[in-house]
Amino acid sequence: VFDVRCGPKGAVIPKHEGSESEVRLPWGAGVIGYVAETKEVVNLDAPCEVCYLFHRIFADTITVEDLNKSLPPVESLGGLKVFPEEFEKDDDSNIHMDFIVSASNLRAENYGIAPADRHKSKLIAGKIIPAISTTTSVVFGLVSLELYKIVQGHSKLEDFKNSFINLTLPLFVYSYPLAAQQKENTFFLSIFVGNELLLSLVVYHLYLTLDHPVPPEAPTVAKSSPVVYETCDCDDCEVVDVCTTGLSFDPAC
Repeated sequence: VFDVRCGPKGAVIPKHEGSESEVRLPWGAGVIGYVAETKEVVNLDAPCEVCYLFHRIFADTITVEDLNKSLPPVESLGGLKVFPEEFEKDDDSNIHMDFIVSASNLRAENYGIAPADRHKSKLIAGKIIPAISTTTSVVFGLVSLELYKIVQGHSKLEDFKNSFINLTLPLFVYSYPLAAQQKENTFFLSIFVGNELLLSLVVYHLYLTLDHPVPPEAPTVAKSSPVVYETCDCDDCEVVDVCTTGLSFDPAC
């Protein structure tokens, strides 16, 4: 923490040990608050990425609040009309690439990704825009149609459609979705467990749940076909991330 002086031309962080000169910031540029004087110097053994993320958490909160206040009311947008615009990355007069560079870098900032300059953004756009305007747009449109049905309250299985698309041919095939396969648990026992349970606790829970006790040192835990856990000779404590999914225990194994 260093002394920060607020002057008419912005904030000034004075020269300190390890720096070559003082740092001047434009007025209001990323300055959340000002510290009158140095109270304590704290050295943290943390990478720059952690400090950067810590700064973004607080800076983004203030920015979002300010943006929400600056938005026009919804009632004023009643007569707003939107028209499609044909994208052209090689025409610098239509500000298309300006928008792409700004929007993509803002999104990269949200996820802590390094920003890209205009030249690199144009190279990326030249490859990704055709893909977005073909397959991605078709899939997005078809999925949106099914979401509209859910929002409208449709619940019958025959109201929905599966879509099979091949834009090369082109081929568009639609079919009714199949109902989920129903199975009866007879020889197998199904239970639900929480997230990140120690395997020893899972085995113990299975041991207590079974009507006929089975030695807990020789179980097999599986989700459908894949085996989630099978006993071995190692003593390492393992963790299974099951996120409340059904696990089956086969007492015959």
